[in-house]
Amino acid sequence: MTTTDSAPTKITSIAPAKITVTTAAIR
Repeated sequence: MTTTDSAPTKITSIAPAKITVTTAAIR
């Protein structure tokens, strides 16, 4: 359960960060 719970959490944490970096790069 830890692995299953960790995977989505990691993706959720990386996704917004990537969007922020992309937005910053565009600006």
